[in-house]
Amino acid sequence: MSCDQVAVTAANGNQYRLTFADDRWTSAFLPPEPVPVGLGRSGEVALVTRTEGGSYQVGGQAIVSGSIVRSSTGATYRLVMQEGAWTATFEPGPPVVVTLGSSGQIVVLQLGEDGNYLRDGRPFASGTTVEVGGESFLLTLQNGQWTAVSQAPVLQMVRLGTSGVTLTLQRGSDGGWSTDGQAVRNGDVRRVGDNRYRLLLEDGEWSAEYLRSTIPVEGAGGLIILFQEEDGTLTHNGDTVRDGSVITQDGRTYELLELSDGTW
Repeated sequence: MSCDQVAVTAANGNQYRLTFADDRWTSAFLPPEPVPVGLGRSGEVALVTRTEGGSYQVGGQAIVSGSIVRSSTGATYRLVMQEGAWTATFEPGPPVVVTLGSSGQIVVLQLGEDGNYLRDGRPFASGTTVEVGGESFLLTLQNGQWTAVSQAPVLQMVRLGTSGVTLTLQRGSDGGWSTDGQAVRNGDVRRVGDNRYRLLLEDGEWSAEYLRSTIPVEGAGGLIILFQEEDGTLTHNGDTVRDGSVITQDGRTYELLELSDGTW
């Protein structure tokens, strides 16, 4: 038994394989090679195939000029046929509206062509915290859905030595700290009466150190430096001194005298 085959092109442009066997001819449609259409910045392509009836498909789904397809990142593209050629144009999808708890506020996000989200034209990543009316919300993306969860404020109490004053520091959504609405930075100095305290931030923990004030006293051999401690006492080289104290500096002996105006 012999079998003959020949390829022919129909008037509508379709190609068929004609096969002669058992004294009769049969035909089989030969699908054309899929046409790759680039999907913008995604780097992906949509393979457009032509059916025997003259319609088109992508991934087995029928399409027409103007149909929407998606990249693996979720970005949408509009396929358009003009003069027999297919093109794809990025088509921004509807904005994503995320409600921030019971605050009544919303965050509007837009999926970009690269698959990343934007807020007011700026990149917005899952895990970002936003602050509204003093309340912070953590926004996360899971399985294509955005959620907002209220976050308890991060507070730290910092006691300013023995002054009896305690500062309440709150961390904002931008990672900065504040107290009573005023920004606080590592190294800032707070004053309580005549005492000064330096605020220190180390490994996420705040503390305060007392800054001793210096009192220069003129001596015959040069300046004598006294330090005022947090409790108001004076020291010299670590020893407590007062009116009438005798000290030694650079081989000289001095008696400290406090004058009526408070000077030494």
